[in-house]
Amino acid sequence: MFFYKLLQQLLLPSNLVLVVLLATLIVYIRRKQDPAVKILLTATIIFYYVFSISLTVTIFSAPLIEKYNSNIENIDLSIRKIVLLTGSISDRGNQAIKLYHQLKSSDAADLPPIQIIISGTSAINPSDYSEAAKTKSFLVQRGVPEEYITLETYSRNTSESAANIAKLLGSKPIYLITSDYHMFRSMLAFQQAGLAPIAVPADSEQKNSYGFFDFLPDPENLEKFDLATHEYLGIIYFKLIN
Repeated sequence: MFFYKLLQQLLLPSNLVLVVLLATLIVYIRRKQDPAVKILLTATIIFYYVFSISLTVTIFSAPLIEKYNSNIENIDLSIRKIVLLTGSISDRGNQAIKLYHQLKSSDAADLPPIQIIISGTSAINPSDYSEAAKTKSFLVQRGVPEEYITLETYSRNTSESAANIAKLLGSKPIYLITSDYHMFRSMLAFQQAGLAPIAVPADSEQKNSYGFFDFLPDPENLEKFDLATHEYLGIIYFKLIN
């Protein structure tokens, strides 16, 4: 696992650019006239440009995001279980609130109560479940009754969340909320655990048209490229071990 995590970090675009830049500096310090300096410097500029413009980010992340599109207007109102994976509190929390109100509008005597399970803890410090607690507080402050919310704070990663949720709920259909980037891998893990998840990804801001400024480097796009790369590597690793 350690070597996988190390390899994963080295392959992230932002780190790859840094590695090539460091190699350029080392070659330059040792042999200023070496043609490799120009080659490495050119590669650094190309890598940074490609990884930090909107168009390539959209193309690269499209297979992750487009497989599961959120349609919160057309949901099965009889399904009352929502699993919310910890992460971006505002994006995922707001999607959970939208879904909660949609289900709440169909409250009837013959329907069970709504249950929102917030799943996840720190992979580094499993006893630290502050993110789950903060997510719960976010929902409660915005009108979700506290008694509707359950914390599952034993899961250090997506696969553990899937396994632990399966123990709690069995194979019943659930709504699964996580980021649009993370949904593809989450669905694989939850289906593998025997669950019947329905994807409700947090809102995506994918571009459909591009202007001049979209072809200028933006560090935010580099971050998105890192995120998509992380998910692709996670999917590959998941398929290798399952």
